[in-house]
Amino acid sequence: MKRALYIYSCLFLSLVSLHAVEPAVFDFMLRGYCYAGNASNDPNALGGYGGSDNLPQALSNDEVPLSDTCYLQLLPDAEVVFADKYEGIRVRLVNGGEKTVEILASDSRVSIIQEAKNAEGEWQAIEYLPGSWCGNSYHSVYLKPKHYWSFVAPRYSGSIQTELRFKLQLSPEQILYSETYVGGVQPEQFELKQGHQPTNLMDPYTE
Repeated sequence: MKRALYIYSCLFLSLVSLHAVEPAVFDFMLRGYCYAGNASNDPNALGGYGGSDNLPQALSNDEVPLSDTCYLQLLPDAEVVFADKYEGIRVRLVNGGEKTVEILASDSRVSIIQEAKNAEGEWQAIEYLPGSWCGNSYHSVYLKPKHYWSFVAPRYSGSIQTELRFKLQLSPEQILYSETYVGGVQPEQFELKQGHQPTNLMDPYTE
């Protein structure tokens, strides 16, 4: 009897959690949220930057990389929740090559943002990366061969039905794009930034 009640309670809580998830509708551009932990320290960093416990994971033995370089991979069927509240989508940054890749970061935030097609059918950013006035914020994170970082992102909904994708600028010459997914955005997401209020004098972010 107790076991049956326990199972029923778990199912009930799961259903409540499922229905509590809200569509990811925003009327502004979200700040970047993809944080990557470092498996090895950056020897050239000034130190003092914010870290992350989102460490790289190894590809499974039966998982064949989709490319022999770095790539962004969508897992659209994964059931995930963004910010403990909104419908989410999982994206991975995978190193399918044979050499460790260095990726620039700001307080462990890597430069992954989402883009959407606007009314003219052109890709346009709907998220942004805040700048820091503190040199200590900037460093590199390193991704070993056949390893990946996994991130949970909002799976956007809105009044404008469109295609969306993820973008990572590794260098001025190299930009990575994910596959696309169908979702929606609000008009304000193409122009109005979320903004940020510094929490103290040591907070280096102003937007």
